Amino acid sequence: MSHRKDVARVVWGALAIMAAAWLIAFVTPIHDAGGKGVILTIPRGASADQVYSGIARDHIVSNIVLFRFFSKILGVDRRIKAGKYLFSGRYSDYDVMRLISAGKSNLLVAVTIPEGMDIRQMAEIYHHALGVDSAAFAGEALSDSMAELLGIPSTNLEGYLFPDTYDFYYGTKPGEIMRRMTDEFKFYFNDSLKARARVIGYTVNQVMTMASIVEAEAQLDSERAIIASVYYNRLRIHMPLDADPTIEYALGEHTEIYYKDLRIKSPYNTYENYGLPPTPICSPGLKSIMAALYPDTTNYLYFVANGKGGHVFTVTFQAHKRAIRAYRRAMMRE
Repeated sequence: MSHRKDVARVVWGALAIMAAAWLIAFVTPIHDAGGKGVILTIPRGASADQVYSGIARDHIVSNIVLFRFFSKILGVDRRIKAGKYLFSGRYSDYDVMRLISAGKSNLLVAVTIPEGMDIRQMAEIYHHALGVDSAAFAGEALSDSMAELLGIPSTNLEGYLFPDTYDFYYGTKPGEIMRRMTDEFKFYFNDSLKARARVIGYTVNQVMTMASIVEAEAQLDSERAIIASVYYNRLRIHMPLDADPTIEYALGEHTEIYYKDLRIKSPYNTYENYGLPPTPICSPGLKSIMAALYPDTTNYLYFVANGKGGHVFTVTFQAHKRAIRAYRRAMMRE
């Protein structure tokens, strides 16, 4: 009997030593991720088994069997959060367990939002870069409640999510992204620009709407203020803006426009409605905003593409028609 007890003590003692050794290793930063680090990506909807398989495949922890065992005991397997996690320098198995259960991504991702993007296009960019739900992002950004919450003078955030390059943690919530981007807009559209808007007789929302149309039309920086002057000239004589980008926005896609599209029933149809549309149609950059605030002084009422990235600007409809014919002939020769 005594022999059996001795054997049992030895076995339990060995197990205790092994457990203690693993626990020490578990909390000790024994892994060296090197300079670039190791990234663990957990997709939305991934099961615990799928996560463990990825951890084992990339050799992120020292012993995946024990890691799974203690994850189950501690309930971590029920709290695993989707996200991207960066392990750099020295880290422990415990660091892995703590991060994936807390859901606090420590991976900064640089996201570039180009000028001229609309909210739905941005939502797709953030979905791919940060794992954001694109439908949820667009829905929040296009709601009047979010515009009111963030102090934006419009019925939604279209045009006010300032285009720039931002650093966000993977998995950042849409509301946090929108607050950061609208804060950037407020930084650039300062009191002096608000005062300039009052001088030219337009509200901030009207200026931003004009700037968004300029952004969508202009390819050359040198033409932004001229394009703005064309649309302001039309507004002054109560002439429809006839801006094709507003039709694309009404259609909900960037596509070739047909004559039937010009009859679409929408407040953004500037062929059938006089004046500016109710909100911007994309997020303009600072150059287009400045063009809307400081347009050139011209008599132009029309412009058409010249086939070289720029436009031909004209005063009369007859001259405009000649410019259109010249453009079509040039396109046929190519």
